[in-house]
Amino acid sequence: MLKIPDPPGFAASPDPLLQGSTPPNERMHPTMPFPDPATGELKIDPEIQLKAKGFDLTVSMFYSAAKPEIGMMGIGRSASVFARLWDANGTIVTITRGDFGEQYYEPFVPEESGSGTVVTYVSSKNTGNVTSLTYDTEADEYTEHFLSGMKMVYQEPYGGPANARRLGRVVDPSGNAQTYSYATFTYWDGTGDEEFRALRTIEVPGGNKVSFTYTVVWGQPLVETIGDWSGREWTMRYDANACLTTFTTPLGCVTKYGYSLAGAGAANTMLHTLEDSRGYVATYMYNARRQVVSLAAGTGVWSYSYNTNQTVEYWPSGGRVTYAYGEAGNNVGTIRADGVPVTYSYNENRMKVKETTPAGTMMSVVYDAQNRLSLSDDPLGNRTTYGYDVHSNVTTIQYPDSGIATFGYEGDGSTRRLVRHTDPLGRVTSWTYTTDGLVRTSTDPRGLVTTNNYDSQGNVVSVAYSDGGVATMFYDLLNRMESSVDPINRRTTYTYDAADHVVAVRNPLNRVTTYLYDGCLLQAEVDALG
Repeated sequence: MLKIPDPPGFAASPDPLLQGSTPPNERMHPTMPFPDPATGELKIDPEIQLKAKGFDLTVSMFYSAAKPEIGMMGIGRSASVFARLWDANGTIVTITRGDFGEQYYEPFVPEESGSGTVVTYVSSKNTGNVTSLTYDTEADEYTEHFLSGMKMVYQEPYGGPANARRLGRVVDPSGNAQTYSYATFTYWDGTGDEEFRALRTIEVPGGNKVSFTYTVVWGQPLVETIGDWSGREWTMRYDANACLTTFTTPLGCVTKYGYSLAGAGAANTMLHTLEDSRGYVATYMYNARRQVVSLAAGTGVWSYSYNTNQTVEYWPSGGRVTYAYGEAGNNVGTIRADGVPVTYSYNENRMKVKETTPAGTMMSVVYDAQNRLSLSDDPLGNRTTYGYDVHSNVTTIQYPDSGIATFGYEGDGSTRRLVRHTDPLGRVTSWTYTTDGLVRTSTDPRGLVTTNNYDSQGNVVSVAYSDGGVATMFYDLLNRMESSVDPINRRTTYTYDAADHVVAVRNPLNRVTTYLYDGCLLQAEVDALG
């Protein structure tokens, strides 16, 4: 299936595959994260990812040093699946992501915002958001619309404001949905039974479910286990202050978290140490504003100083990086460790549109009123132009040499299914789909047809080629490929551990390549010759 490449400067945020949270970056490593230089905030992002029909189910877990509030994962913690919405009497709607980010929406035209039973909202200016929102008064649910055609539906009420909603389902353009179910739990608080309502399961297409169990600390329900449909569990343990102390994977890998004031001052309990499964420890210190001022790992120490609109990061090697920020919080300039200055420009919606170094302009892009990329210039000034239909599908790409590629979509384009691509030389590739939006056939410019067949979970189980050859694939309960047989009956098999690592591959010649792990990290690859 053709994927239209993302051009320089394109930013895919928020991500519906992460329930609207921002995709993790290199500074959010699960066992040695670095602070955000803009705010000094420490964020950590371990993930659980499971293969599912239509789109994978991802549960991203976040710790924020800037958020002392207690959530479903403990003090200063949340997860992508706990996104929620609050409507302030139809004037401002706030969506709070699982990574603590917030987006704001206003009625499109306040005096005429309704169309039948649907009220339309647009994101507030200068927020960096690229989604829109509707409210169906009959269904009493809010739907967040992404440029990709994905939707997030908020419908489950939760305690607090009357117009507060939790995530109910995530739906792709073909209608494949991950459905969130909530249940009422009862616990003993020492004097009597108390109840709380919380996320119980997430069901993916095909009926498989991820389940959540809870413990209670301070009268607050906290996630204790997350279990997938194969019986694997990820386990969380907490101290008496509702701080997460251990996170254990199905493989038995344990990440440990230690807490103290850590320089932040009274009443500021902070994450002080983070120990990975091998025993390596990262140690953090903070200032009174809960900003990270140092990170120590082994003999290396990174330190940070914060001034008005500027942060300096000092490396153990002696290098330093200086970050400058504008009034809106955008990184407007960076002096790299090698001394090279880089400047950045943004549009009114805080989307980066230009990057410049002493060597010249590295990237320059323009977005249209719907936050879609319309122009992209490379460092030599060569321009690529993008055209769209009403559903935000790319319909044309004009390249710097004036060549034009065109793209055609199924029906009115609302399903986002690309059915025809014509390249600048006039060569045509086409596709057909199943009702679930999976590619059934692909026809190349020579007219050769490849046909795919799927199981109920959306896995490709056979591929029929134009020459009559057929390849077959077999999967386990977690939709991991266990074996494949090519058109001339040669078999390859795959073996996995509880963390989804491939630990052995046996090729058609019966030669085995093994992958050795020390605890949870790959240490060696051993081929058939040893």
